[in-house]
This record gives sequence, C-alpha cells and structure tokens, in this order.
Amino acid sequence: MSKINFLNLAEGELKDTSPKAMKKAYYKFQKLKNFGTEYCKSAMKCGKYGIPLLDAYHGPIPKYYVSVSSPKCSDPEHTCITSFDYDYVLERMWYQPEKYDDLLIQYQCFGSLDFSMKIDNPLAAQIGNKYRNHALSYRFQERGIPILPVVGWSSRPSFEFCFSGFSKGGAVMISTSGVLIDERSLWCFQVGFVEMLKQINPDVVIIYGDGSREHFPWIPKSLEVEFVKSNRLIRVREYGR
Repeated sequence: MSKINFLNLAEGELKDTSPKAMKKAYYKFQKLKNFGTEYCKSAMKCGKYGIPLLDAYHGPIPKYYVSVSSPKCSDPEHTCITSFDYDYVLERMWYQPEKYDDLLIQYQCFGSLDFSMKIDNPLAAQIGNKYRNHALSYRFQERGIPILPVVGWSSRPSFEFCFSGFSKGGAVMISTSGVLIDERSLWCFQVGFVEMLKQINPDVVIIYGDGSREHFPWIPKSLEVEFVKSNRLIRVREYGR
C-alpha cells in the first residue's frame, strides 16, 4: 500500500487526523506491513504458525517461464512469471506490491513468492520468510492474479511449517536450484519431495531448473511431472548469450 493509499485509509478510520496522530498511525501501519498482516487480513490461517492459505492452481500448465526481474516475453498469456530470484529483488515487491499488479495480471499466472529458506539459516528466519511468501502471494491472489503455488523446504525440521498454507491438489511448482551440488542437498530434496506428496498431494508438480527423471528416479511414475526452464536460461544455452 502506498503512502497515498494509507492517507486515504487513515482519513476514513482515524478520529484524530492531527499531524502527530497521523505520524504515529503511519509508523504503526509500516510495522504491520513489514510483518505482512496488512497483506492477508482476510486469509484463512493454517497450522501452528498461522500461514495464510493459498488456493490450489487448476489452470493449464504454462508453456513458458520468466523471472519477475526479467519479465519480457512474446506470449504472456501462456507464460508464468516466477519469483525465483535474489531476495533483494523480492524485497522490492514486498514493500511496493502495488507497482507489480498491472504487470502480473498480464501473465497466465504468477509463481508465489519464494523468499529463501536455506538449510543453514536459523529456523526462525525460515519461518518468517515462509510467512512472507504466503502473505504477499495472498495479496496478489485477492486482486485476481492467478497464483501457481511454489513449495520450498530445507531440512527435516522445516517440515513442521513449510507445507502449511497450501490447498490440496492442483499444480505446484518447486525449484531445483542448488539441489544437485552435493549429496546432502539432494537427500534433503528427496525427503522433502516425498513429504510434500503426503501433505499437499498435488496432481501435477512443475520442476523448475536443472534435472530430469534420470536425476530423480524415486519420483513416482504415476505422478505427472513437468520439467521446465526459464526462457532466459534456454536462450543462454542455445545461443550462448
């Protein structure tokens, strides 16, 4: 919400509109915004940590994938715009999401926010990012932007919260970034994938990044899986630029 929108809200809800009261209310609003509660007031909250619930995605599987930091494409109606990007890029969305509404609505769907949940990060930080992922994604969902839920996890302790806030069924998307670098990362990916199937039970899993069924032979053959890459990565590998 912009400062102008805040002022409109404040004028309608505050009895005292003096400069001092407005300043106090604005700072209170900023705290709520930073924590994410302003983005998901009407959301159903799930689990121990109150993760906002996202709708399942039952639309067509996108043909193309672009990043929110490089959204140019020739066919947005068949393109998913993803948030697999650096956290500092996502911070821009977090603080000024209204600037992205007109962009995201043009695409077939938006891959829900993916603030980092790295294995070596404290669980408190992971839980906070998990909450932010759903809070802001819910805000976009409420504005009519189709959300393709992105599921992420780290190590076993994260299973307590990382699968909360997802409706069962439909399509979900996961990233293989960093998964194939060592045995530990691959093992965490495998056990998390199996747990995801138990808790969310998706109909389709879109796997974004490197890898194929040969890399993940433990994926059930009965499960519909789509392996996809970003348009930019495809261009780089085909043309070297």
